[in-house]
Formats: sequence, structure tokens, C-alpha cells
Amino acid sequence: MVIDPGSNVNSHGTSAGKARQQNATKSDEQGLASPSTKQQPAESDSVSLSSASLSIAKIESKIAETSDIDTAKVDRIKTSVDSGNYQIDSGAIANTLLQEEQQLG
Repeated sequence: MVIDPGSNVNSHGTSAGKARQQNATKSDEQGLASPSTKQQPAESDSVSLSSASLSIAKIESKIAETSDIDTAKVDRIKTSVDSGNYQIDSGAIANTLLQEEQQLG
């Protein structure tokens, strides 16, 4: 952004300020703006990553590929339930619930 040092910021409320603003807008639309008000093409920016950040990116992609579900364990439980051999240890479940309740306290 280029600021014209000759413009008065507070003059936009006056008729002279409005006329200047309209003339500047017309010049911009017609491509006749002065060189100080035309925007120059932006230079391209570049980013380079360190070897540590590249390693982190590789690890993150590997983690994203892995499943949160142990499918082998799920298959074993399904097989046990289907065959009628799956047994629930209600005592172990109760103990775990009590331990969690005590931790929440």
C-alpha cells in the first residue's frame, strides 16, 4: 500500500476532498494513476523447512495412516461372541469403574 504524502486524510469530508477522491478513482479505473499510487507486483515469498520439521511431517503422515482400532483384537472378540465363548468379567469391570471414580474424586 502506498500513501500519497500530499493528500489530507481529513479532507474526505469536504467537497474538495470528495472531488479529489473521485478523480483518483477515475484515474485508477482508466489506468492513469500516477506511478506512486499504482501497486507494484508482489515479490514471491518462499519458505524452507528444517530437517526436524520435515521429520515431524513424515511422522505425522505415518500416524495418520495407522488405525486407532486394533482390528485383530476386534476379530478375536467377534469370533468369541459368535461362538458363545466370550465371557465378561463383571468384577474386573466394577473394579475399574471404582478406580476411575476415585481418581475423579
